[in-house]
Amino acid sequence: MTGTISQLSVRVSRKMGDGDYGSYGVEAEATENIAAGANVQEEFDALDAFLTAAVGMSMTEKKGTIEAAKPEKPVEATEGLGPKPTTKEKPEGLTEEHAVKIVKATLSKRTDGKFELSLYPEIAGNPGKYPEIRYVRERDAMWEMLREVADDHDFSSLPVEFSVEWLAHYVLGKETPKGNRYKDLIAIKAM
Repeated sequence: MTGTISQLSVRVSRKMGDGDYGSYGVEAEATENIAAGANVQEEFDALDAFLTAAVGMSMTEKKGTIEAAKPEKPVEATEGLGPKPTTKEKPEGLTEEHAVKIVKATLSKRTDGKFELSLYPEIAGNPGKYPEIRYVRERDAMWEMLREVADDHDFSSLPVEFSVEWLAHYVLGKETPKGNRYKDLIAIKAM
């Protein structure tokens, strides 16, 4: 990297769940002043590598700090005291990433000012009747989620509905009132 970074902004989002579940999101944006005649693609690649390495080191440090802060679990003396008490096990899939093919998406603005993205899976060759995932966020967070797939669509007049070929990545979140788990959207990729 031969240029000079003139502006750097970093946004960190953190989502905590039940038990040991939680996730961090890090977004970094930099403005670099480069010399006339410099290879823009090489400068971009070098800046991208720099930001990726810096975020990776930061996340490693955070993980180490969190691990060091965890209290040690006390050793239980259960011999001769009868059966060990059972604890409610964490439901499977809480931290495991899942993906589903999406063939229809709708985006609307709600009355509370937030945006709602509904993602419909393919069922028997057609879009499902009900959305598989609903994602409700403020404007900036919504556009951040849609950034990678937004180029192909016009979002200037809401609500909108599109036929798409996306892969929606999610993790299972907290329990719904019906005993299922919410699907927390973490990324959308074009297929």
